[in-house]
Amino acid sequence: MIVRTKIDDSTLYQNEKFTKAVNKMFKEVEKTYENTNETFGKALSTSYQSEQPQHIIELDGFDGLYEEILHQIKRAAPEFGMVTHKKELQITRMWMNRIWKGASAATHFHGLRPDEGVGIFYVDVPEGNSSDLVVIYSGEAGLAIEEYQPEELQYMNVKTGDLILHDMMLPHAVSQHNNRKPRTALIFEYRFV
Repeated sequence: MIVRTKIDDSTLYQNEKFTKAVNKMFKEVEKTYENTNETFGKALSTSYQSEQPQHIIELDGFDGLYEEILHQIKRAAPEFGMVTHKKELQITRMWMNRIWKGASAATHFHGLRPDEGVGIFYVDVPEGNSSDLVVIYSGEAGLAIEEYQPEELQYMNVKTGDLILHDMMLPHAVSQHNNRKPRTALIFEYRFV
């Protein structure tokens, strides 16, 4: 199951404070980061800090965007069959990825917990030849999208401001990024407790 929505107020994510904080964070990450087996090409991620969502939540200029993301999750939760009445929304993991020209990501999924969800917010997607989110309903973790038949792949052309929510078990990948400018995404996992 996938819910696609958009955060229309670009001042929530295209503001000087947040942009500076994100760029500073990635400069620090670049000093020590090594790509994982599921990423091909130049990419940076704060996923090694994902168990501490505060490293993103406390970024300057993020508070308005964070509140809007929480609102969008609550609004979409019934479509996933999540019970939200008298329950607290908890962000369990949160990280950011930035990819450059030539980078892509292999098929992966986030876990086997049907009562939890995943969100991807596209902070900055340059126009033209940017990577797509690729859904592979019968996907196998670790495979590159080139290893599938074309009819097995569903390409989602994402844009800046898009918010994609899906269940934890949905196999997905990222197609090759072919724009000279990097693409930046915020990824998070959540549940209602």
